[in-house]
Amino acid sequence: MSRKGTRSNLQPLRTEAELRVQENVNRIAIQSEAFSKNLSTICKWGSILGIFFFLSNAAKEIAGTTTNFEVSLKAIADLKASEWFAYIFGGAGVCYGIFERNLRKKNVRRSGTRISHLEREINPNRSSSYLTDTGDTREEDQ
Repeated sequence: MSRKGTRSNLQPLRTEAELRVQENVNRIAIQSEAFSKNLSTICKWGSILGIFFFLSNAAKEIAGTTTNFEVSLKAIADLKASEWFAYIFGGAGVCYGIFERNLRKKNVRRSGTRISHLEREINPNRSSSYLTDTGDTREEDQ
């Protein structure tokens, strides 16, 4: 089977005017994408510069005066770097543990109903473990 000479499956050729319109649309799309990327970059870096500007103005205002800020800064400076690392990594470990626990419960909830449904199709008289939908033990069983 030769396809020579048949154009039934192919799109018709576009006219020169249609091609110019499509070219203009493509050019406008590319320009608007470039503009949005530049605007996003300007906003990101502008906000960072703005934060530093306001922080430097605040530091100039409190320079040379004894304030609660100075007292709290001294208290923070008295802690050793190793203690700071311990607090930072300890807090990060707790946050990671909470995140992983919630992720596990979410996955158990998502897959548990599907697995339970499939097991009941195989054996309708199947007994349940009476765990919660997140895989935790019921309150009355604890």
